Amino acid sequence: MAVFGEGLVAAQATSAFAVALCAAVAAAGRAAEVSVCLFQGLTAAELLAGADMPELRDMRGRRGPGLRELQTDILLLAAGSCDLGLRDASPEEVLSSMRGLVHEAKAVAKQVFVMALPDVNKSAQRASFVGSTLAARRCATNSSLSRWIDGELDGAEWVNPAALLPFGPRSVAAGYWDGSLLSERGAQALAGRLASSILPVLENATAQSESKMLDGLVGESVDDQSEGAAQLPSLDAFLEAFRMEDEASGIVSGEDEQQMHRFQESWQV
Repeated sequence: MAVFGEGLVAAQATSAFAVALCAAVAAAGRAAEVSVCLFQGLTAAELLAGADMPELRDMRGRRGPGLRELQTDILLLAAGSCDLGLRDASPEEVLSSMRGLVHEAKAVAKQVFVMALPDVNKSAQRASFVGSTLAARRCATNSSLSRWIDGELDGAEWVNPAALLPFGPRSVAAGYWDGSLLSERGAQALAGRLASSILPVLENATAQSESKMLDGLVGESVDDQSEGAAQLPSLDAFLEAFRMEDEASGIVSGEDEQQMHRFQESWQV
């Protein structure tokens, strides 16, 4: 499992997020190896442009691979928040970059979960170039992205971290937030709730895959039987072949021996 994108959790909470995801998946009876690659300050457009780069660097100097360098079974994609804070980036442009990232993600992962742009607080709004319109731009982008994924895209699921862990007085008081990003404690809480949301989807996908595989095997078996139905020996011939083998050690006439060989040949077919 890989978590790729920008923001979401504070830099010092990255390891805690990965460990908590592993623990939550293990508690559900499964095993997972989790990599978290979240770049601070990179836009979805920049992540898309650097998708095939072996190494990207964020505003804090941390390094990590581009999206196409990843090979994973499950990918959680989190991006787009930085784009919305720019005055010259419209929700439509952010959506276009996010769509590109989702298509790239589907090429490297069997199952993709697209995470909604998380809640924005008052300080984030004041720090952005778009001010109080930031929340409305976030909602517009999330709505369009959600409709696209649910209505047109196969192999990707929508996850809303704001619904799992909203930014509010209670969660702030509990120490879940470090500015506009999740603290170590918040990352641990979100990881557990994310696992609870995505595991049922994975179980359902696994069941459907196994069902299709069994249907294919049954279909092949039916085809094989229909093609060779005329050659299959009857049950009487099968039993008679065994009886003939038992009697083969005794003295048999030439006619009996010929009949025995006919049944044995029928049985072997």
